[in-house]
Amino acid sequence: MKETIIFTSVGITFTGQHRAEGAELSARTLSDYLSGLTGKYEFDSIVERGDQVILYLGERQGLVEFNCNPGELSGHAPTSLMGPGFHQTVVELLEDMAKVFSLDLNIDDPAGYRKNRDFDNLQQYYIGWLASQFETMAEYGGQHYFDWERSAEFTAHGNSLPVRTEFLITPMGAFTAEAVRDIISQSAWLELAQNYFLWFHSGKEAYYYRNAALFDLWNSRWTEKARFILARFKQARQRNPGIPIPLREVKALAELAGETADFGGPDMPLFTPAGYCHDLIRYLLPQGWSASIPGEFTMEAEYDDEENIIYPITFYCGEKYIRFLYAFADDGTEVFEPKQIWRTQWDHKYLCLDSFTYKAGAGHGQQWNCRVQASGHSLAVELEGIAGAWIAWVMNVFESIVYIGKEDSEGGTFG
Repeated sequence: MKETIIFTSVGITFTGQHRAEGAELSARTLSDYLSGLTGKYEFDSIVERGDQVILYLGERQGLVEFNCNPGELSGHAPTSLMGPGFHQTVVELLEDMAKVFSLDLNIDDPAGYRKNRDFDNLQQYYIGWLASQFETMAEYGGQHYFDWERSAEFTAHGNSLPVRTEFLITPMGAFTAEAVRDIISQSAWLELAQNYFLWFHSGKEAYYYRNAALFDLWNSRWTEKARFILARFKQARQRNPGIPIPLREVKALAELAGETADFGGPDMPLFTPAGYCHDLIRYLLPQGWSASIPGEFTMEAEYDDEENIIYPITFYCGEKYIRFLYAFADDGTEVFEPKQIWRTQWDHKYLCLDSFTYKAGAGHGQQWNCRVQASGHSLAVELEGIAGAWIAWVMNVFESIVYIGKEDSEGGTFG
């Protein structure tokens, strides 16, 4: 049995007490204030949810979560994947806020940056942390998923794992065991840190844009994203013509996007072929099913009184989604409403999928071509139009699956 390794994480937590008695900071007021700082901090987006405000400060992973409680502001910012540049920016942002809203600010800063203002020391803190994680992994056999569950795009209730065979899987790439040993033996920690952390240096400079492109290169697979990744690589080279980029992958992206990309310059060979879209991410579903899906989907589902996931279950990425539903009857009767255009019979079970849709314009949908094939214990649904190729969506049946027959045909969904 594989031994479970617990890795440490780093981040910033904070609280702010209002100095004036009875003063409160609403989520709306905070959101409006942050919107006014977009030019200074180059925010990606601000999301307001009730008394909570989520600020995306650096790509999709650089989030700061604010909770506007009566008399107090609290929150946290995970920094394990983002690194020292993000850490520095969050501290400065919080201090600006404390002045504007008259807050007694308390920041739990394990790196000590708020106190010493030494950015070189902050970088060394993150280099040391990353080195300790890799050295710990090297002591054990098996396969490791480092920072995977802390990568926001992949937390499907903690039940997602990429289907790859390398020794180490991270949101910033896959590493063979040999590559990890070489990094450790050469003590190549600075190079690793510059390539691993999305925001290693102070300010958004060449490495920031290069690593943002690398993150999407690994974790996304939509055709339109190819142009965005190419643009990030171009921004990196404009700021530093000598920064290495993966030329093989850039060429493939350019062909996919129908563009020319004559980058040249220093190459950055990757340890393993880029893109989790080349393989699959396995999401665990109720009753022993799993759905193996390429790329960055987030799972959305309801729970019953016992905290079990119940159907329907939707996987979405922006406005693209696919939904999995069950129908009970073994005579072909659909339990759910229309929109389910594909159905396959399987030991008296019906697994229904609604149309895979890309919403464009005012509620209009673009249909993707689809093929369905059942074989043995798996159902493959292939969709045409994703990155210009056929990609299989596979659901595997495990021994623990509950048998659904005629006696269960009167109910609705089950969890």
